[in-house]
Amino acid sequence: MSAKTRRLLILTIFSVALVLALQTGCDELITEQVFITEAGHPTADFSLDTGYSSGVGCVPCTVKFVDESNGPHQVLTWSFGDGDTAYDTIPADSSIAYDPPLHIYTAPGIYDVSLTVKDTALDGVDRRVKPRFVYVGLTSAEFSAEPNSGCPGTEVQFRPLEYSNVKSYSWLFGDNSSSIEASPLHTYGDVGTYICTLVATDDCGEDTATMQINIRQCPTVAIAADSTSGCVADGASLEIPFHDASDGNGSNVVVWAWQFPGGNPFNSVASDPVVTYTQGGRHDVILTVTNEDQGVATDTFVDYITAYTTPVVSMLPSVTEICYSPYRQFLVTFTDQSMGLGEQWIWDFGDGTYDSTEQNPTHAYTQPGFYTVGLKVINPCGFDSLAYDSLIIVSDQLLVSNVLIQIDTVDGIGDVFSTFRFSDVSTTGVITSRNWLINGTLVAQDVLQFDTVFDVEGEKIVTLQQSNSCGLVELEDTLIVPSL
Repeated sequence: MSAKTRRLLILTIFSVALVLALQTGCDELITEQVFITEAGHPTADFSLDTGYSSGVGCVPCTVKFVDESNGPHQVLTWSFGDGDTAYDTIPADSSIAYDPPLHIYTAPGIYDVSLTVKDTALDGVDRRVKPRFVYVGLTSAEFSAEPNSGCPGTEVQFRPLEYSNVKSYSWLFGDNSSSIEASPLHTYGDVGTYICTLVATDDCGEDTATMQINIRQCPTVAIAADSTSGCVADGASLEIPFHDASDGNGSNVVVWAWQFPGGNPFNSVASDPVVTYTQGGRHDVILTVTNEDQGVATDTFVDYITAYTTPVVSMLPSVTEICYSPYRQFLVTFTDQSMGLGEQWIWDFGDGTYDSTEQNPTHAYTQPGFYTVGLKVINPCGFDSLAYDSLIIVSDQLLVSNVLIQIDTVDGIGDVFSTFRFSDVSTTGVITSRNWLINGTLVAQDVLQFDTVFDVEGEKIVTLQQSNSCGLVELEDTLIVPSL
């Protein structure tokens, strides 16, 4: 029990001054001391009387509280978190100790408890809330089953929904099988109505719950269509009649639910709907059927409809340049990236060997060279073709001995202000880059020849650099340019 609540009074002394303005024109000051008694402000607090409960228990759970508030408080309002409240008053002059309430929780849960105290002298109020202060448990065998109906072979996931800490489970699935797992997954193999039972045990006791599981004979989903592909280019539309071909497995199919992504309508409940497609691409068809036994089955027919648009050719090789070696093949995988779905593909790899009709072929290049690759894509809307010049480069080893520079005079006699022509007449194979330098300064790039005029006589060091994926070589030549 708590000690008697005592009222705390504070004596405060104030000096009051009064100034009087007299008719004589003189002021008179009057002062006097006034004694005022002020009530102290309350502070709310509380705890549990552990002689009754620790605040954790099973339904019904009895809890007694202890008032530990400070300061004057004559009115106490308790809120127990379960919707119930208690209102107590303490006379200011009472000599009897306050006996806080005892509360019985009849439902499981985690409860916030609050106490509001008020001093009636000056209306001082304080409130204390203690969240999750009382824990009340109840043995519960309630459970869920997903799904709770289906076809033979359906896997049902069972999950308990208990609040308290269940220590043991005993499942009886109704088909002569059982489990002691917390959340078992069970398969029903035969048609029938099964009563599943769960017995759950914890510190608060034992509870039993049941649920009916319905396993029905389900249909087998199948569909048919008058056509499965067509052209939707240039504003054309593709109209396709669909037909249900499902087997009710001993019972008639009575309900149809179609979905046609990319089609119009998107949904249909007809047995044989007609759907219009205007968007290019591959489209799924989904059908859910229900038979007279309320058996339900669903199937998705992936990419069942192909709506073509006019192709626009594009391709992507896995690699475009490599250094040739006589000891291995140079393999390139080509990926068709054309817009508009193709139905036929004709590839030309540019090396005079063979073509391919695969959509994404792999080809081996066995000799150095520049190879132009072509692709033609055909579908019901038409065709498109495109050739990519020098798309594949198979380089060979460069040798300095094969690099040759030819210098000619094309205007003048070969002195200052004459026009000189420099030509690459090398006998090398695949070259992907050329740099021309005169006296160490770059003057031309990626050209077989160029012309220049010197306005200063003297020795000119001409350098030709050749490179490819195999490396780089360079050759120097000297040109003497005399004065006029």
